[in-house]
Amino acid sequence: MAFGKNPAGLNNVGSFRQTSHTFNQNRSEKKFRGGGGGPPSWVNEYRPPKDDVDLIRVIQGVYTINDVDAQGALVKVENLTFWPFVEHFDARSKRRCVCSAGPNANDRNKRQPCHGCDLFWGSMKVNPVTNKKEKGFMGKRDMVAFTVVDYSKYHKIEQIDQQTGRVKTNDQGQPYYNWVKCSKSSEGRGACDACDANKESKFGHRLHWPMGSDHYQTLLAYDETVGKACVVCGQKDVIRNDAWLCSNPDCGDAIIDDKTRLSSKEINEIVLKHCKCNTCGADGFLTELISCVNCTPAGKAPKRATIFDVDLRLCRVEPADGSNRTTLSIVGFTDPHPVAKQFAELAKPEDLSRIYAPTPLEKQAVLFQVPSTPPREPVTAANASRPYGQGQGGGPNYGG
Repeated sequence: MAFGKNPAGLNNVGSFRQTSHTFNQNRSEKKFRGGGGGPPSWVNEYRPPKDDVDLIRVIQGVYTINDVDAQGALVKVENLTFWPFVEHFDARSKRRCVCSAGPNANDRNKRQPCHGCDLFWGSMKVNPVTNKKEKGFMGKRDMVAFTVVDYSKYHKIEQIDQQTGRVKTNDQGQPYYNWVKCSKSSEGRGACDACDANKESKFGHRLHWPMGSDHYQTLLAYDETVGKACVVCGQKDVIRNDAWLCSNPDCGDAIIDDKTRLSSKEINEIVLKHCKCNTCGADGFLTELISCVNCTPAGKAPKRATIFDVDLRLCRVEPADGSNRTTLSIVGFTDPHPVAKQFAELAKPEDLSRIYAPTPLEKQAVLFQVPSTPPREPVTAANASRPYGQGQGGGPNYGG
C-alpha cells in the first residue's frame, strides 16, 4: 500500500454516512421541504414515545431503487440501508398514501399517474401579496423507512373493526391479532388493560420506522458519535482516524493524512462525496484508515461502529411553539454488541419495498374521493419510490 500502513485498519464508511450523504444531496437538489400532522395508519409502524424512553436496535437493510440523475437519465441506486419513498397527506380527510408517480415525478409528460400528485399541484393557489404559489390541502414530502427491533413489552390483542367496533375474524370465525405495545412505562408505572387481562405477552417486536427529513438527519448525525466506538473490542471513544486513501485499492495513495491542516468540517466535505485521485484518476468514496486504542496495539483489525451495531435510547420531544413537528432525541447508546440471541430472529430487515410500495390508483381514488383512471403502465415499488417529493406540508406526525 502506497501510504505504508497496516491494511487491517482500512474501514469502509460508504455503507451509511457516505451513501446517505450522496443520496440526501441528490434529494435536496430536487425538492423543498414538507411538513405535517396526522395519525399513522400502517400496522406495525414504530413511533418513538413522547413521555418515555425506548431502547431499540435499528436493523441494516439492503435496498435498490431507480432514480433519475441531473440530466434526467434513469439510474439504479444500490445498497441503500433504508427505503426511501414519497408520501401524500390529505389535510381534509387526514388520509395518506405512497406516491405512484415514479422517478420522473417532476416531469408531467413522463411521470406515472398519481392522484396525490394531481391534487397536490391542483390545490395550490397563488398568494395575491407575494405572487408565489402556496400549498393547498394535499401534501407531498420525502420519507425514509428503517426496520427496528423495539425491546419493549408487547401484548397479543384482537383486532377491532373500526366501523362495527367488533373483533375482526376470518372465515372460520377465528380472530385476527396484532402485537400492541404495553401502555405501562419502561419502568412499569401506569395502567395497562392487557396486563390486567393477562393477555399473551412478549418482550421485543420488529417494526418498520418511517420518518421525515428532520428525524432522519438527527439519526444520520448521531451515527458520527456512534462511529467513535469499535465493533471489535466493543468499547466507546476508541477509534482514531489516521488517513483517507484513494478509493482504488491498487493505488492506496493518501489523499488526506495525519499531518493535514484541514479542519474536521473541511474533511467531512471531502470524504462524504466522491473524490478523484490525482495519482491514478480513480473517482469514488475515499477509504478510511483507522486505528483503535485497544485493537491496533494487539494486532487486531478495528472497525467503526454504526447505528446498526448499537442499541439506541430515544424519544420524541414536543416543540415549544405548539406545532406538531416533534424533535427526535437520542439520549444514549450501548457499547457495540451483536443482537442478543433471544432477539436474533427479529433482527432481520423487513421487506420495506412491499410495505411502502406505491398505493394503487384505485385505492388512492377511494382515499381522496376522486375518479379513478387506469395507469399508463405498471409501477413497481423500486421505480416509484423516487425522486423525493417537491412538496411542502401535510405529512403525518412521526417526525421531520
